[in-house]
Amino acid sequence: MSFIWARTVLVTAIALAPLGAAAACVTATAQPNRVIALFDGRAEPEPEASHIASYLAGPMAGMGLFPTYVDVAHPLPAEMATGPVAGVISWFGGPVKDAEALAAWLDARDAECGRVLPMVAIGDAGGAALWARLGVDGTTAWMLHNGVSRGIEVAPMWRGTQAPLAVPPGRLLAPVLPSGAAAMITLPGLDGTRRALGFRLGSRMWLSALTVVAQEGRAGPLLVADPDQIITAFTGEGSRPVPDLAVFQGRRIALSILLADGWRMRGPALGMASLGQPAYARALEVFGQSGAKVAFGWPDAHQDQTGSDAAATAAGRALAALPHVRALPLDVTADGFALGAPSLLRLSYRDAGGQNLTPRADPPVVYAQMGGAGFADPTGLHARTGAVTRSDLPRPTAPDTLVVRARDLLEASGQAAVVKALATHASPARASMDVVQYAAWLKGAVSARIIAEAPQAWRVYDRGALATLRIDRAVDWALDMHRSTGTLGSWRAGSALFVAMDPAVEVPLVALNPRSDAMRAGQSVTQIVEAGPALSDRRHKGCETSFTAQGSGRITFRAGGKVAARLGTLPLEVTSPQEGVMQVVLPAHAAPQTVFIAGACP
Repeated sequence: MSFIWARTVLVTAIALAPLGAAAACVTATAQPNRVIALFDGRAEPEPEASHIASYLAGPMAGMGLFPTYVDVAHPLPAEMATGPVAGVISWFGGPVKDAEALAAWLDARDAECGRVLPMVAIGDAGGAALWARLGVDGTTAWMLHNGVSRGIEVAPMWRGTQAPLAVPPGRLLAPVLPSGAAAMITLPGLDGTRRALGFRLGSRMWLSALTVVAQEGRAGPLLVADPDQIITAFTGEGSRPVPDLAVFQGRRIALSILLADGWRMRGPALGMASLGQPAYARALEVFGQSGAKVAFGWPDAHQDQTGSDAAATAAGRALAALPHVRALPLDVTADGFALGAPSLLRLSYRDAGGQNLTPRADPPVVYAQMGGAGFADPTGLHARTGAVTRSDLPRPTAPDTLVVRARDLLEASGQAAVVKALATHASPARASMDVVQYAAWLKGAVSARIIAEAPQAWRVYDRGALATLRIDRAVDWALDMHRSTGTLGSWRAGSALFVAMDPAVEVPLVALNPRSDAMRAGQSVTQIVEAGPALSDRRHKGCETSFTAQGSGRITFRAGGKVAARLGTLPLEVTSPQEGVMQVVLPAHAAPQTVFIAGACP
């Protein structure tokens, strides 16, 4: 898979809640989920706009890792209010203020953790003492390069794009490959010595910034290295549970965002002499109906005056009053539109019931399904709609995010495309949600503590509203419903297993068995695969499994043998769209209901 990630990608941000003032790794029992992110505040004053935040914080969050930023230009903290540390990442553009002190500080973190922390260094290591930690003689790390790309060797599966690596002529940071290091990217020096643009040495990795970020025409900076390969330094081997934001009870989730450009624009002449409707009125017409919940990237219409156009002002205020509308802070930048901060989409909330959103820090990514304008698609909306419709598998860190520009609503084709996209987001294949709910999931993803209770079994503490746990590298494993508690079911995508956790259970236990054994043992326990209604409070007695259901719609599940289902005392028709998978449909009902599903007994 090619990982080409534009710098202007929208990301969503959450706060890192301190887990106490203990030093890193001391008495840590939870799975490591923090990465010490070193940045130089002299060159990058804002950590959330740094290279690490822009390019790697999102992929890290997808692996259940969250950065704890440390500014090396200021006194280093004696203690860190953080959770267990998985490793260290740095991205410097040159020497740091006191490389010797920083190296000693990192050695102290290793001592606290009782092991050498994995480290990824990108760009300049920061000074001789830091180069030495990578096994490199810093005095000979630089070389003169003639700009010839012939002889560059790249390890298989390393780079995320097949485009050739362009190395400009001149002074180049390319140290001699250290003894015992595994080369990722090398090139010949003018004296014939093999020089490195990337290598691994034990648990430490160094990468030239050239191997990570490249300039590609009008698209701006791009991430050309495979970020998963960078982050594997922190994730270890074997099955690994990760807080996941992509699915809920096996379903996709969707997030729609309307950017506020063009609120004061008028559409071109439409046939006659009409100037078209104001964007506010178009937005009210399209988004004012029920369906997919939408977050509006616009100032609050109560404060945003549209001038003398009373109709547009009234339409904007009507939009702001709708229960499924949320307002987000918006900044117009040279690169486009940033929600909350430059290059960052930051979702949070002031209180659970309010509509006002406030920014948080440390961003996991929200991928915007965006496409360029093309023939017969002047807005690009059809391309973006197609991207949402065709995305068959959940992305590891976020929902499908439809980004709509206000100017798209000023053309008939754009308006039709928006309607089509919203229908996709509100369809049974997506579980639409609002930003308040999503922000609560994000908060739970950061606060969650995952503690191994036994081999292939984990308890999840402090998860808040987080609903899904993803088990990576689980191709040979399946959810054991008999051993697990507080789980509703599972769903598989490739080698990853997605486990839906029961909202009624505060501390679930997620246990796996070898795939064949778990499938045989779990046939008498119903596993939810997808659900339109919100399900909770799973109970199992004899051959029957029950759930509390809120809402209506289809429930897809797995169970063995002959299956019967009822809603209270009302029998439900059971259909089987494919072997081993069954469905029932709950009728609309305002109050919570109990669903009973009986499968084969052992």
